[in-house]
Amino acid sequence: MSICFLTHVAASDPVEARRRILTTADAYDGQTRPMSEALGVSYCTLLRLLDRLEIREPVRVLWLRRRREKKALRV
Repeated sequence: MSICFLTHVAASDPVEARRRILTTADAYDGQTRPMSEALGVSYCTLLRLLDRLEIREPVRVLWLRRRREKKALRV
């Protein structure tokens, strides 16, 4: 998926863009750098889209929760 395509989807169908990004976030435990690679966009573009679609906080919460779960399993 190209930068232009994902940005276009975010502008024309924000619900679909949110769904794609949140599905990818779930697969990558909310880690934004691997998510940006999987979506085929730059890291900066992904962060801008997270802000524009107002899903930055849910992704952060997912990342933090999964991080704590993994840490608890290691201990």
